Amino acid sequence: MILQRKLFDSSTWLPRVALFALSGLALLQSILVIEGRSFQTTDNGHKFSVQRESQKQTFTADRKLDSWIQYEYRYAVDHIIQNVLPNGAVLASPSKSHPDYYYHWVRDAGLTMDVLVQVLSDNTAQSQTSTTSSLIPLVERYATFSKGIQRVPNRSGGLGEPKWNVNGTAFNKNWGRPQNDSPAIRAYSLIRYANLLLDDSKSIRHLYKSEGFSSLIKEDLEYVAHHWRNTGFDIWEEVEGSHFYTRMVQRKALIEGAKLARRVGDTGAANYYQEQADEITRTLSQFWDNSAGYLKVTIDRTGGLDYKRSGLDVQIILAALHAGLDDGLYTPESEQHMLKRDLYSDVSLLKVLATAISLNKQFASLYPINSNGHPGIAIGRYPEDTYDGYDSNREGNPWPLATLAMSQIYFNLLNTWVKQGYIPITKITAQLFNQANIQIPSTLNGQKYITMSQHPSEFKNSVSSLLGVGDFYLDRVQVHTNQDGQMFEQWNRYTGYGQGATHLTWSYSAFVSAVRSRNQAISLLKQIV
Repeated sequence: MILQRKLFDSSTWLPRVALFALSGLALLQSILVIEGRSFQTTDNGHKFSVQRESQKQTFTADRKLDSWIQYEYRYAVDHIIQNVLPNGAVLASPSKSHPDYYYHWVRDAGLTMDVLVQVLSDNTAQSQTSTTSSLIPLVERYATFSKGIQRVPNRSGGLGEPKWNVNGTAFNKNWGRPQNDSPAIRAYSLIRYANLLLDDSKSIRHLYKSEGFSSLIKEDLEYVAHHWRNTGFDIWEEVEGSHFYTRMVQRKALIEGAKLARRVGDTGAANYYQEQADEITRTLSQFWDNSAGYLKVTIDRTGGLDYKRSGLDVQIILAALHAGLDDGLYTPESEQHMLKRDLYSDVSLLKVLATAISLNKQFASLYPINSNGHPGIAIGRYPEDTYDGYDSNREGNPWPLATLAMSQIYFNLLNTWVKQGYIPITKITAQLFNQANIQIPSTLNGQKYITMSQHPSEFKNSVSSLLGVGDFYLDRVQVHTNQDGQMFEQWNRYTGYGQGATHLTWSYSAFVSAVRSRNQAISLLKQIV
């Protein structure tokens, strides 16, 4: 198997895998595509094909994936920067009408800054001073704007206010509030930046002070620590209750906050934040629905929409990505902890991937564009979605950021396995092998691992197949991205063309995040070839 390749180059090939779940945790049907040839399968009469076809108008499916990724990465970073205003407000989108997204959402801004700080860290390590010098002032402006809106009275009555006018005044119209993931995400994005400053022997007192509770990061951490039990609205701003995504990012903020507090000698705060994070951890198992076979997005609903009956939502995948801490909880890092505990049937990674399987099954058949011959599966928010980017009483669509999240989860899993040097042979890994049409050699029967040292060929084939899975979703994103690189909030479920907010900042940051994970995966694969 050749790992270092240009996709769709006839001189090399790599199996490309599409995932279609048959039911719950059942094994998946797979489609193997080798450079222009495809094998088709059906699921309850629905036919899936991944044969690449020529595209019309501004679709870019004729470009080679690797070349397109390089172009789109630069485009995405440039447009993220363009969406940060001089005062530090981060536009959700420059669109001012149909729809009006010309606001600063705390969540979107925090996720965007977290990605930019990671890019900043990459560039610092590579001594790319020009990019570093441009990003640092941008992050500082964001921090200043964030501190300003912390002090502004608002209708939420606290730091859970999700949406702000870009001049820093409160948005006073009716909205789904509070959204308590927002201060958590803002906190951990700035904690990442604070640690980068500390590593460079710079002061962080404008971000975190041990004394008192009013510094930017500490005020968010105190809010999260004291309010995580409260119900609020989910990240789609539609349902009020207790949400898996919110709990996960709150946990991450408190754990990272505890580490930062300890680093600067704020021991009392560090201990309190860690205690609250541990309390959150103990609640997460409540979201597993054993009969459905996936993690429910919301429990204890207290208001908002009442028609999300399945509880199936891509928020679970986003939570695994945004709240990962390499500690084995509901992230691709969970496999090694699963092996140590020997609890193969009840582990967090299995639950996340089981949810991914269910999402793939639902969306593969729900959206007509998933059966029009294009590669990969376009992923939406949740099956019952009725928001089309303009109105809330129509048909929901696939979202680029959701499809990119599905791509990234497989890149992250590859990275974990290569770093640890072994793959546990468990129920979940058996399903992954089946998805990629890889047979476990009979010589490994009874083994608990496929190790890099003892089974080099089997190990390489197994981990490299995950790159193909992740790329399959990137193929789909490429198909529906404008030739100039512009990304929208959604793709029309029938035509595949972008609709809703233009130049959505979250779409760009999701792309940058997925590509960073892919780059790491390719780098690790080169080391074992």
